[in-house]
Amino acid sequence: MAGVVTPHGSSQKTLLLNIGNVTSVLSEVVRELSCGKSGVLNVFTCGTDAAMAVHAAAVSDDVRKTAMSVGGGSGECAAAILGHSCNVPVRDGKLMCGDDLILHSFGKSGADAEEEVVATFTPATASAGPANLKSRGGGVCDLVTRDIAAVNFDSKAANDNFSLVHVTLGGGPTSVCINENADPDVRVDLAGALQRIAPRGALAAAIVGGSLAVPCGSGGRPGLGTWQGLYLNNHGDIREAPFTKTSTEVCAQTTITATAPKRGCHDITSQVEGALAKMGGASAEGGAVHIFIKHTSASLCVGGAASLDTLETALSDAVPERWNREFFRHTMEGDDDMPAHVKHTLLGAGCVIPAVGEKLSLGAGQRVLLCEHRNAGGWGGGHARQVVVSVIA
Repeated sequence: MAGVVTPHGSSQKTLLLNIGNVTSVLSEVVRELSCGKSGVLNVFTCGTDAAMAVHAAAVSDDVRKTAMSVGGGSGECAAAILGHSCNVPVRDGKLMCGDDLILHSFGKSGADAEEEVVATFTPATASAGPANLKSRGGGVCDLVTRDIAAVNFDSKAANDNFSLVHVTLGGGPTSVCINENADPDVRVDLAGALQRIAPRGALAAAIVGGSLAVPCGSGGRPGLGTWQGLYLNNHGDIREAPFTKTSTEVCAQTTITATAPKRGCHDITSQVEGALAKMGGASAEGGAVHIFIKHTSASLCVGGAASLDTLETALSDAVPERWNREFFRHTMEGDDDMPAHVKHTLLGAGCVIPAVGEKLSLGAGQRVLLCEHRNAGGWGGGHARQVVVSVIA
């Protein structure tokens, strides 16, 4: 399919790609879609058991095995954990990823195996970096919200309207995530949990991921939840981690309340599409939507029908509540609390999903899942969770 340019300057293309290292082919695609501009490329996998990740090609088999282990042997759960949606910064028409772009399939194999992906390029309104984040050392999770905010954009346009701020690390044994910003014990516990889940630094970095996007309101105010902060996770023994920031414009933005009836994974696709419709929809030529949960003990992801019943169980096996008595320090809120923070890091706070008009362009069987990791929900709010929906194009 030829690339389609939306009225907002974004461009999109649907492709069939061979599984494995797709860095070269996506480099060609981004040159076509970006026309030499800077911005962000989102790559979305349409198969329920396909995922996109950034890591060295040499560790692909081990990343796949680790994702399958965390996912309880389910290909759909492994794909949800590794992620269907991946963002990569683009500078002057060139991909700026520190490692390789790897298309994983947990249901297909062989040299000719293909998966459908949607590539969406969104032009930048401002950029910052590369700059360095300081780390206290190996095996440590650091709260770096203020450090990232302190790096100024090259244009004040980043603060004029609603936007997304994309934070991307430069590769290596590091990852970035969102988690609780108050108790330092959460960071100690998360570091210990990740070392048990994926003892090799490169695998932990691939599973958690090296990029994320945060919605910002008018005037550039970050749309983080009250208890949310940005973490730099050091899975090796480095002292500095290079990163970039990219701001992209948002056409419309709203916040919805999604309520989980109980602990587990719940389909909120219709609620997200309802919010999209009320905002006037995405581009009819092909646009995209960003979803973001403002909590740290529940997650958002794209998953298949099987994930509704199996994903929370698999995560509970991977992050057992007995860890509260073995090494967790953050235990005052109950046995389900610190495991919920770890699960949130594994699944993430949100992602970009392609859309056309008032409908999300999900693959066959794919749904947007609210993953509630606590028995009684979040602090002070129960199972009512705030979700920010942003129309990118």
